[in-house]
Amino acid sequence: MINEKKSIQDYAVIDPADKGQLWLDGIAKLNGKVRQFVAVPSGSGYSVEAQIANADAVGGIQILVTPIKNGRLIMVKINRLGQNPIYCPVRTSQTVYKLMTELAARISVPLQQFGLLFSNRRLEQSRLSHLTLDIK
Repeated sequence: MINEKKSIQDYAVIDPADKGQLWLDGIAKLNGKVRQFVAVPSGSGYSVEAQIANADAVGGIQILVTPIKNGRLIMVKINRLGQNPIYCPVRTSQTVYKLMTELAARISVPLQQFGLLFSNRRLEQSRLSHLTLDIK
């Protein structure tokens, strides 16, 4: 995509509650190629800034941390085998992990002992719930 001058994702969505990636250690430089962060002298032309912007103007990289916006509130119906369904309010920006944590507390079952399925597929805990869940 870089070769075709198409934009690539220049952000990372990280949910610390999921114990996902808590650090950045490289940048995409070429298709399928990642350059690792290493310490180099300023002005050497090898800094991350020089590799991206072709200049050592700032003397480093700038990182902006932005909280995920609260999505709209929806009601999710969770069907349980042989039991009554549970209705749970969920923000569309909420991760599946957060929903599972809340459910674990409500049904008194450890988080590690259950999973959620949607259309016969197990939901990954690190994914945002978005609107793909069964909204009732």
